Amino acid sequence: MSWLRFIDAVSERTGQLVSWLLIPMTLVLVYAVALRYVFNNPPVWGSEMGMFMCAALGLFAGAYTHLNRGHIKVDIILMRLSTRKKALAEIITTILFFFPFVGLVIWFGFTGTIRSIGFQEVSSSMWAPVLWPIKLMIPTAGCLLFLQGTAKLIRDFYTLLRGGDYHKIA
Repeated sequence: MSWLRFIDAVSERTGQLVSWLLIPMTLVLVYAVALRYVFNNPPVWGSEMGMFMCAALGLFAGAYTHLNRGHIKVDIILMRLSTRKKALAEIITTILFFFPFVGLVIWFGFTGTIRSIGFQEVSSSMWAPVLWPIKLMIPTAGCLLFLQGTAKLIRDFYTLLRGGDYHKIA
Protein backbone atom coordinates (compact mmCIF):
# COMPACT_ATOMS: atom_id res chain seq x y z
CA MET A 1 0.00 0.00 0.00
CA SER A 2 3.00 2.29 -0.36
CA TRP A 3 1.45 3.78 -3.49
CA LEU A 4 -1.43 5.10 -1.33
CA ARG A 5 1.20 6.93 0.74
CA PHE A 6 2.73 8.19 -2.51
CA ILE A 7 -0.63 9.59 -3.69
CA ASP A 8 -1.12 11.21 -0.27
CA ALA A 9 2.38 12.71 -0.43
CA VAL A 10 1.74 14.14 -3.92
CA SER A 11 -1.54 15.69 -2.75
CA GLU A 12 0.11 17.06 0.40
CA ARG A 13 3.10 18.55 -1.46
CA THR A 14 0.92 19.99 -4.21
CA GLY A 15 -1.31 21.67 -1.62
CA GLN A 16 1.67 23.07 0.24
CA LEU A 17 3.34 24.29 -2.94
CA VAL A 18 0.25 25.93 -4.41
CA SER A 19 -0.48 27.68 -1.10
CA TRP A 20 2.59 29.84 -1.77
CA LEU A 21 0.68 31.39 -4.70
CA LEU A 22 -1.24 33.44 -2.12
CA ILE A 23 1.76 35.73 -1.69
CA PRO A 24 2.42 36.70 -5.34
CA MET A 25 -1.33 36.74 -6.05
CA THR A 26 -1.90 39.21 -3.22
CA LEU A 27 1.06 41.35 -4.28
CA VAL A 28 -0.09 41.44 -7.92
CA LEU A 29 -3.65 42.39 -6.96
CA VAL A 30 -2.53 45.06 -4.47
CA TYR A 31 -0.16 46.44 -7.11
CA ALA A 32 -2.92 46.51 -9.73
CA VAL A 33 -5.41 48.17 -7.36
CA ALA A 34 -2.84 50.74 -6.21
CA LEU A 35 -1.96 51.68 -9.77
CA ARG A 36 -5.63 51.89 -10.70
CA TYR A 37 -6.87 54.01 -7.79
CA VAL A 38 -3.76 56.00 -6.86
CA PHE A 39 -2.26 56.68 -10.27
CA ASN A 40 -5.30 56.01 -12.50
CA ASN A 41 -3.07 53.75 -14.60
CA PRO A 42 -3.85 50.05 -14.02
CA PRO A 43 -1.51 47.45 -15.49
CA VAL A 44 -3.07 45.60 -18.41
CA TRP A 45 -2.03 42.24 -16.99
CA GLY A 46 -2.72 42.77 -13.26
CA SER A 47 -6.28 41.56 -12.76
CA GLU A 48 -5.97 38.72 -15.22
CA MET A 49 -2.73 37.44 -13.70
CA GLY A 50 -4.37 37.57 -10.27
CA MET A 51 -7.32 35.54 -11.60
CA PHE A 52 -4.97 32.95 -13.14
CA MET A 53 -3.14 32.51 -9.84
CA CYS A 54 -6.44 32.30 -7.96
CA ALA A 55 -7.63 29.62 -10.40
CA ALA A 56 -4.42 27.61 -9.91
CA LEU A 57 -4.79 27.90 -6.16
CA GLY A 58 -8.40 26.73 -6.20
CA LEU A 59 -7.86 23.91 -8.68
CA PHE A 60 -4.69 22.42 -7.23
CA ALA A 61 -5.92 22.65 -3.66
CA GLY A 62 -8.68 20.13 -4.46
CA ALA A 63 -6.65 16.94 -3.92
CA TYR A 64 -5.06 18.40 -0.78
CA THR A 65 -8.49 19.31 0.58
CA HIS A 66 -9.83 15.84 -0.24
CA LEU A 67 -6.83 14.23 1.50
CA ASN A 68 -7.53 16.25 4.64
CA ARG A 69 -11.32 15.69 4.44
CA GLY A 70 -11.96 19.40 4.05
CA HIS A 71 -14.69 19.33 1.43
CA ILE A 72 -18.17 20.21 2.60
CA LYS A 73 -20.56 17.33 3.14
CA VAL A 74 -23.66 16.68 5.19
CA ASP A 75 -22.70 14.42 8.08
CA ILE A 76 -26.03 14.47 9.91
CA ILE A 77 -26.84 10.94 8.71
CA LEU A 78 -23.28 9.59 8.59
CA MET A 79 -22.50 10.49 12.19
CA ARG A 80 -25.20 8.07 13.37
CA LEU A 81 -23.78 5.12 11.42
CA SER A 82 -21.18 2.54 12.39
CA THR A 83 -17.70 2.80 10.88
CA ARG A 84 -18.43 0.12 8.29
CA LYS A 85 -21.76 1.67 7.30
CA LYS A 86 -20.05 5.05 6.94
CA ALA A 87 -17.51 3.42 4.66
CA LEU A 88 -20.31 1.88 2.58
CA ALA A 89 -22.04 5.26 2.27
CA GLU A 90 -18.74 6.87 1.23
CA ILE A 91 -18.18 4.13 -1.38
CA ILE A 92 -21.64 4.64 -2.86
CA THR A 93 -21.35 8.43 -3.03
CA THR A 94 -17.83 8.22 -4.44
CA ILE A 95 -18.90 5.88 -7.23
CA LEU A 96 -22.19 7.65 -8.03
CA PHE A 97 -21.14 11.29 -7.65
CA PHE A 98 -17.42 11.91 -7.10
CA PHE A 99 -15.94 9.85 -9.95
CA PRO A 100 -18.48 10.92 -12.60
CA PHE A 101 -18.01 14.60 -11.67
CA VAL A 102 -14.21 14.40 -11.64
CA GLY A 103 -14.30 12.39 -14.86
CA LEU A 104 -16.29 15.14 -16.54
CA VAL A 105 -13.87 17.79 -15.26
CA ILE A 106 -10.93 15.83 -16.69
CA TRP A 107 -12.68 15.11 -20.01
CA PHE A 108 -13.98 18.61 -20.68
CA GLY A 109 -10.81 20.19 -19.31
CA PHE A 110 -8.69 18.08 -21.66
CA THR A 111 -10.88 18.67 -24.72
CA GLY A 112 -11.01 22.40 -23.92
CA THR A 113 -7.22 22.50 -23.67
CA ILE A 114 -6.80 20.67 -26.99
CA ARG A 115 -9.28 23.06 -28.64
CA SER A 116 -7.46 26.04 -27.15
CA ILE A 117 -4.15 24.79 -28.56
CA GLY A 118 -5.72 24.15 -31.97
CA PHE A 119 -7.27 27.60 -32.18
CA GLN A 120 -4.20 29.27 -30.64
CA GLU A 121 -6.65 30.86 -28.22
CA VAL A 122 -5.66 34.01 -26.40
CA SER A 123 -7.50 36.07 -23.83
CA SER A 124 -9.76 38.83 -25.07
CA SER A 125 -8.01 41.37 -22.86
CA MET A 126 -5.46 43.89 -24.10
CA TRP A 127 -2.73 41.72 -22.55
CA ALA A 128 -3.93 38.71 -24.60
CA PRO A 129 -1.98 35.85 -22.97
CA VAL A 130 -2.12 32.38 -24.52
CA LEU A 131 -4.81 30.42 -22.67
CA TRP A 132 -3.95 26.76 -23.15
CA PRO A 133 -1.47 26.62 -20.23
CA ILE A 134 -4.17 28.03 -17.96
CA LYS A 135 -6.76 25.59 -19.31
CA LEU A 136 -4.33 22.69 -18.89
CA MET A 137 -4.54 23.23 -15.13
CA ILE A 138 -8.14 21.93 -15.16
CA PRO A 139 -7.53 18.34 -16.32
CA THR A 140 -4.20 18.17 -14.47
CA ALA A 141 -5.79 19.14 -11.16
CA GLY A 142 -8.71 16.82 -11.98
CA CYS A 143 -6.29 13.90 -12.37
CA LEU A 144 -4.71 14.67 -9.00
CA LEU A 145 -8.15 14.80 -7.40
CA PHE A 146 -9.10 11.52 -9.13
CA LEU A 147 -5.98 9.82 -7.73
CA GLN A 148 -6.71 11.07 -4.22
CA GLY A 149 -10.33 9.96 -4.55
CA THR A 150 -9.15 6.51 -5.65
CA ALA A 151 -6.87 6.26 -2.61
CA LYS A 152 -9.78 7.19 -0.36
CA LEU A 153 -12.07 4.69 -2.09
CA ILE A 154 -9.54 1.90 -1.49
CA ARG A 155 -9.38 2.86 2.18
CA ASP A 156 -13.17 2.87 2.36
CA PHE A 157 -13.31 -0.64 0.89
CA TYR A 158 -10.67 -1.75 3.39
CA THR A 159 -12.79 -0.36 6.24
CA LEU A 160 -15.93 -1.98 4.89
CA LEU A 161 -14.24 -5.38 4.74
CA ARG A 162 -12.06 -5.23 7.86
CA GLY A 163 -13.28 -2.38 10.05
CA GLY A 164 -10.95 0.04 11.83
CA ASP A 165 -9.96 3.60 11.10
CA TYR A 166 -9.80 3.72 7.35
CA HIS A 167 -8.16 7.16 7.26
CA LYS A 168 -4.98 5.79 8.84
CA ILE A 169 -4.52 2.91 6.43
CA ALA A 170 -1.32 3.40 4.52
